[in-house]
Amino acid sequence: MANPLLSVVTPVYNDAAFVHRAIESVLSQTYSNWELLICDDGSTDDTIAVLKKYAAHEPRIRLLSNEVNRGHVFTYNRLFFEAKGDYLAILDADDWCAPERLARQLATVKEKQADFCFCKSRYHRPDGTDFEKGDIADGFLDIFSEEHYDPATIFFKRAILEKVPGFHVYFERLIAMDRYFILCCLSHFKGYYINEPLYHVLIRTNSDHRSIDERYIRKLSVLDAYYLLRKQRRETGTDWLAEGKEAQLLAYEQQLLSDRRFMAEKYQYYSCIQLDHKKVMEGWALARKAFQLNPWRLQNLRTLFYAWRLKTRQGILKARQ
Repeated sequence: MANPLLSVVTPVYNDAAFVHRAIESVLSQTYSNWELLICDDGSTDDTIAVLKKYAAHEPRIRLLSNEVNRGHVFTYNRLFFEAKGDYLAILDADDWCAPERLARQLATVKEKQADFCFCKSRYHRPDGTDFEKGDIADGFLDIFSEEHYDPATIFFKRAILEKVPGFHVYFERLIAMDRYFILCCLSHFKGYYINEPLYHVLIRTNSDHRSIDERYIRKLSVLDAYYLLRKQRRETGTDWLAEGKEAQLLAYEQQLLSDRRFMAEKYQYYSCIQLDHKKVMEGWALARKAFQLNPWRLQNLRTLFYAWRLKTRQGILKARQ
């Protein structure tokens, strides 16, 4: 098939301010035989209006919607199996692609006889600065490869879904859902990495990877749970989720969440992220939690002191205004 249909899948939830850039980047692709399948996950802002405006003028855009918010795992899986393309590419609603992304990844999969591939990402901070992730040489990947790639850059054959049927429901409303999907893909299929920045990521402090929602405190432990699954897979060829042992994995997470030192380290980590992005009060609150849980860790004291200085300076500046 000379020009196979490519499906770009994008879940959207309250992304009216960002999704236009993602859509425009697909419209600008040098490869033209694509469909953009977007699913609104119960947005409460103007997202639907933005999507309908684009779909009205571009027949290659297909819109789906969940009646209520169902989360990323459900929505991504729905998109995967609604897609009509021979190949699928992920595009998060607040990210965007280089114009040659689809053409370059399709050519690579064909040339290397791979089943899926990744590319380098360029990250964009709110202050206008950026950096790149994944500066490693082009080449094949396996389950022992270091995870320098960005999971969102995956481009894969539809046939993969017959063996790895989407994201695992264990990770619903958490992080690491895409990492585990890729781990399973690497166990059964050939992956390849392209050292070219074909994918762009907007860094948002309130994204799932950079914030803590107290309703989903498991976000603090689920990445470590994924690392355990990866270790199991590398050592035995299988893991607890593959064997249907979700209860054992959840018990492992609960053990981590009851460990004061572990929790202190996590709160300190997220505090630094918030402080780096000028969210002083959020960073201060997290730094206090870290220090209260483990006051003997020097890094917790340093972060608390740094957060206190920023909070004090911010208060002085407000008082002068």
